[in-house]
Amino acid sequence: PKASYRDLKSLHASSKAECKSLLADLHATEEVCATLEVQGRAAISAAQAEALAAMQARDAAVATSDSQAIRLQAKIDQLTAEVAALRVAEIQVHSVWIHTLMNDEIAHFALLD
Repeated sequence: PKASYRDLKSLHASSKAECKSLLADLHATEEVCATLEVQGRAAISAAQAEALAAMQARDAAVATSDSQAIRLQAKIDQLTAEVAALRVAEIQVHSVWIHTLMNDEIAHFALLD
């Protein structure tokens, strides 16, 4: 059976309306995709900025730690040198004390004669 002109025209009109509806849906989907793409890029940029800030904070903390470690090592070296100097002084004091005791004993024995 042949479709009538009216049937074909009606089919054409409904197909055209369906195409317009599908096209409108496609445009709406494109807009949603474009919005999501912008939001995604913004989220990526924010995450990258946050990661960069975290790395910079980490680097600053490492630099501070390194600086503190250098200062502490310098203080340790200074105190080690002071301890060594005090030990030398202690040895010198003991040496003088021993010489003094020996001289005192020698003088004591000399007086006994």
